[in-house]
Parts: sequence; C-alpha cells; structure tokens
Amino acid sequence: MKYKRIMICGLLLLSVVGIIFLVYDKNNNSKESKISNIHCSYSINVDNLCELAGDADYVFIGKVMFEKETIYKNPVEKEDEKGNISVITTPYTIYEVENIENIKGNLRIGEVIPIQKAGGYSKDKRELVLYEGDELPIVGENYYFFAYAQPDGSILVSGRNSNIIVNEKDYFDEHDKMIDAASNQIVSNRKRFVSLYEE
Repeated sequence: MKYKRIMICGLLLLSVVGIIFLVYDKNNNSKESKISNIHCSYSINVDNLCELAGDADYVFIGKVMFEKETIYKNPVEKEDEKGNISVITTPYTIYEVENIENIKGNLRIGEVIPIQKAGGYSKDKRELVLYEGDELPIVGENYYFFAYAQPDGSILVSGRNSNIIVNEKDYFDEHDKMIDAASNQIVSNRKRFVSLYEE
C-alpha cells in the first residue's frame, strides 16, 4: 500500500513537470521571427529552368554541410516619424556546401565551398528577410544550386528558385530536367566572372 502511494505521487509529479515543460515550450515557440519579404523583379523568368540555367554561371548539386554566419551588406539610413535614424542592412547567409555534381560549370567536385545566400536573419534576429518565394537552404539537405560568380571570386545564390531541394522520390526525372535545362539553356546577356573554386 505504501509503495502504491509513492508510485501514484511519483506519476503525479512527472505529469505536473511534463505540463510545465509543454507550456514553456509552447511559449518559446510562439516567439518566432517575422518573415519580411523583399519585392523584386527579375531580368529572366525564374520559373523557367532553361532561363535559370542560362543566367547562372554554375548549376550544381550540393549538400549543405553547415551554416557558417550571416553578414550584412548595403547599409541604408532610415528615419522614423520621431526623427530617429536607424541603419537597415541586407542579410546574406554563408553556407559551407559540398559540391556533389556539376551540371553547368566546373566547380571542384567533392570540395566544400562557401556560398553566399541572399537572405537571412536581421541583425536583431527579429525578422527573417527573404526574396519573395525564396527559402533558405536546410543543413543536411541536397539542393540544385543556380549560382553566380562574383567579382571577388565568391559564389552568390540569390532569388526565387536559386536553390531547389533534391527530391529523392523523383530524383531521376528531376535530374534529367536539370540536365536538359543546362543543355538547352537560354543564355542571358550580362557581365560574368569566374569563381575561385573552379577546377
């Protein structure tokens, strides 16, 4: 009888602790960052794979190894209604990505290379800043990256459909579409650069 009471008290205590943790977790998860979309117009149809491939310098399959840091560019001063001035910057998230396969271009295979992804969390972490319809890559996932060499040799991935997750279920059909898009690319007329990570 004594052990039965101890067991019941123990179960009640565990239940109370569990409820406290559930409430705490729910309250923490409700403090999610607000998503702030950057409106933009593109010089190409970013829903057309042939145009995406033709505009990009590199199309490759990469595995996102880890998220390194967020850097902030393009500072702009903004004045509020009270006359207070704040500086707004554009976040760029730096990822380390292992190049698995080149579809267009000659980046080093098997090497982990840094890419800059336009978008990320604001300095105060209150907003997730993204181009409309875009998303940040997830660590551990494989993506088709449509990437641009920058004047300093770094690699930029920017805008809607600039990283498309590899669908393992329909991998062969999807992969054929990507190769076909690169083979039938519609090349855009823009100034081009070469990445530091070419073979």
